[in-house]
Amino acid sequence: MALPMILTGVVAKPTNLNLKKMRKVVDEPALGSVVYTDMGPVAHSGIYVGGGKIVSLSGDGEVVRESREGFVDGILKGPNIYVSCSRGKAVGDEYAAFRADQLVDRHLDYHVILANCHQFAAGCLTGEFDNEVILLLGLMWQARKTLGATSWAVWGPERERFSFPFPFHLMR
Repeated sequence: MALPMILTGVVAKPTNLNLKKMRKVVDEPALGSVVYTDMGPVAHSGIYVGGGKIVSLSGDGEVVRESREGFVDGILKGPNIYVSCSRGKAVGDEYAAFRADQLVDRHLDYHVILANCHQFAAGCLTGEFDNEVILLLGLMWQARKTLGATSWAVWGPERERFSFPFPFHLMR
């Protein structure tokens, strides 16, 4: 396995933060968009497959297709879901959605650090599921490289709660 993304020089720079972009809202992700929700110091990610559904790798290793509500169920009350965007519009890849959907109901190896939801979502983007992406930052980098995602917007409507979303939306 290659070195984890955090060890290969992908570093977030606070000067790249653009919180105004995080205030944008999209009505619906594009097919194959990367989506995530913040859970305080960690995040959960998946791939939007259409019809209001998200496919993600759960903490028990099951690949699940679920609604927005199911995606954030049990996390923190009222979290927002953030969507990969470019120029104010959601961006995705239909092949990523296809790959994700094909794995629903399968059981994959899961490890909170070494084989997690971010690695799964990056694998859906690239077709390479044995990849070095283990953090949301690495997945965002992959979304930028694969989808051209340069910003992240709330899948509307934005919910009111104290939240500071994972702030790595512009990486240079």
